[in-house]
Formats: sequence, C-alpha cells, structure tokens
Amino acid sequence: MTPFAHTAGSYLAAELAAKLMPYAGINEPTVLLTAVIAGNLPDLDMFFVKGGSLKHRNTITHTPIFWIIFCSLFIIISTFINHYIFINAFAFTIGVFTHLFLDWFAARGDGVGGIRLLYPWSKKHYGFHKLKKLPNYVVKNFKFSKYLFTYYWKDGLLFYSEILVILAGMGLFIANVPEYVKYFLK
Repeated sequence: MTPFAHTAGSYLAAELAAKLMPYAGINEPTVLLTAVIAGNLPDLDMFFVKGGSLKHRNTITHTPIFWIIFCSLFIIISTFINHYIFINAFAFTIGVFTHLFLDWFAARGDGVGGIRLLYPWSKKHYGFHKLKKLPNYVVKNFKFSKYLFTYYWKDGLLFYSEILVILAGMGLFIANVPEYVKYFLK
C-alpha cells in the first residue's frame, strides 16, 4: 500500500482502539499522531535497501517477530517511565501492526509483496492473496514509473480497498478536526 493508505489505516485503527477503550487515552491527538507515524515506520527501510521500493519488504522491518519483540520491550519499559509514554507505546504498536496488516492484505507480487510471517524460520512472503511472479518489465522499472502504476492499479480489489481506506481516514480526520482544534487551544 501507499504511504497515504498506511497513514489513513493507522489513524483509523488508532481511532477504533480509542472508541473501544475510551478510558485508555488513545484519543488524544498527539497519541493518534504517534500511531500514524508508526504506521509508516516499517517503510523507512526502502531508503536504505538496494532495490529501494521493490525490495524493501525483504528486511526485518516487515517481519512480525521484529515488531513483537520491539513493541513488547517498548511497552514494558514504558510502564516504568509514565502512563503517557505507555499510551504512546500502545499507539505505536497499533500503527506498526496496522502497517503489517495492510501490506499483507495488499500483497500481489512474489518476493516483493506481503510480509515474512514466519521469519526467521522462513524467508517466504505471505499475503492475503496468492502471490504471483511479477512480470520482468515491472521488476526492472519498478521505481515510481508507469509500470508500477499499471501493475498496482489494475487489480480492482487492491485499488478500491486502498481508496476506501484513504477516504475513510480522511473523512474521520476531517470530522474530528473541531475536537483537535479544541484540544490544542486549551
């Protein structure tokens, strides 16, 4: 998924958690921002990996085991610091795992899509849909080109689910803007 969908998806997941657990304090705008930033964090590896956006899901940042360990330690350590950091650690966890879920759901290409669910025991990528071998022209010209968009957007379910996530996130954010303004003006 695109950064827009990861942003909107992590925002929606954090808002849902805030509605399900209103006492937890996740509904504060600064905590929601933590979830949104964390929702994009696993993709930072694309700037450091040879092959960029095509190969970035081959790194440890797209493995659940890495984030289970990292987030568990973050939550445990935060309980000894203060409650606000604990809430942010929880929101961080929501954002990261929303990212992994969206990458799993949107996966289409074998070796470049999905997540490594069983890493380090297996390097196989998994996705909600059967992963297909990418056409060679897509692999060679993957960086934000017409090939990426042709390949990415021709799948109706992927296209419409991504648009739905983005629009739902934007709609909920716009609906909550008055609350955020009040929060920052108090």
